[in-house]
Amino acid sequence: MDEHQISSLINQGILEKKFPGAVAFKVEDSNVLYHKAFGHRMIKPEIQLMETDTIFDLASLTKPIVIGTLIMKLVEMGLVNLNESVQHYLSGVKHNQISILDLLTHRSGYPAWTAVYLNTTSNDQVLEYLSQIELAYETGEKVVYSCLGYILLGMLIERATDMQLDQLAREWIFDPLQMTDTFYNPPEDVVNRCAATEDSNSFERRRADKYQRYDWRDGVI
Repeated sequence: MDEHQISSLINQGILEKKFPGAVAFKVEDSNVLYHKAFGHRMIKPEIQLMETDTIFDLASLTKPIVIGTLIMKLVEMGLVNLNESVQHYLSGVKHNQISILDLLTHRSGYPAWTAVYLNTTSNDQVLEYLSQIELAYETGEKVVYSCLGYILLGMLIERATDMQLDQLAREWIFDPLQMTDTFYNPPEDVVNRCAATEDSNSFERRRADKYQRYDWRDGVI
């Protein structure tokens, strides 16, 4: 697509209110051919124009970019085996038929999602809760996209390396690839460059409000 086609496509999406703004970036043979901001990065509670250096929430892209990459690094180092039971690395997991590969490929049997944050207040409790959760279907029977399996994979990675996930991502992936604007926990000096992600409900907003204390969420957020 040329610059005109890209601009037209994005502007049409903004006009139809499919999204409030975007940043387009086109590279060919390491040469930047096109880099332009459109619309707004925030429309509530205040309006902010989109900038070319705006930082976006990668959300579930962390699954392949971080978790998948780190697991394969551990395979390369001989620290984990894709066909080994997850129980071998996380002894509390009661379903010994689930392999690392099953978690990676979303065929473990775990449901797509559950409100983990309502039942736990620490990482240890998260592991205990997920380790005992009932399967929604037989392992390997089908593919169901599951966040729960990737939470377990993140914990497995930390257990195998004795390092925190954000530290591993920084040292093993982001820094070597010069991904200087990619973070798990954005520092304060770049927060004002972040695009608003969604218009959540009041309950979710309270979960993310760092200036308020809620006993039930201590250690989780």
